[in-house]
Amino acid sequence: MRRFDAMRWRRGSQFATAGMAILALVACGGSTGGGGTTTTLNIAFLPKAVNNPYFDVAASGGQEAATALSGQFKQVGPSDATGAAQIPFIQTLTQQNVSAIVVSADDPDAIAPALKQAMAKGIKVVGYDSSPAKDARNVFINQADSKGIGVVQVQ
Repeated sequence: MRRFDAMRWRRGSQFATAGMAILALVACGGSTGGGGTTTTLNIAFLPKAVNNPYFDVAASGGQEAATALSGQFKQVGPSDATGAAQIPFIQTLTQQNVSAIVVSADDPDAIAPALKQAMAKGIKVVGYDSSPAKDARNVFINQADSKGIGVVQVQ
């Protein structure tokens, strides 16, 4: 069994920060509407479950990045890690018209219709950790690839 590795946890935070930077580029790519007014970036993180320390680390990086971008940040999500449990959160965030939903999909296909509705309203969808269906997100940011994981497991 592996010991807790603080460096890996810090990398999770850095990953989330990098993701937020990419998200900012995606979110800022749209129009600000007539009259030159701008809106505050309002980012919502939706992990598989809120009671997981890994997602807390990712959220801390997201919070840091949102603050650096003068945006607002919140993390919401179910306590049970199921796609069905994520859907009401996506629907609520869509009704709240957040700028972006950053989601770790528990069931990529189950949450796809709700994410597509969010995208139809102009909300940017960013997948992290576990990708939503390809047509239900704008971008996916992965913290590791299969080759890198395999190398670490062999060591």
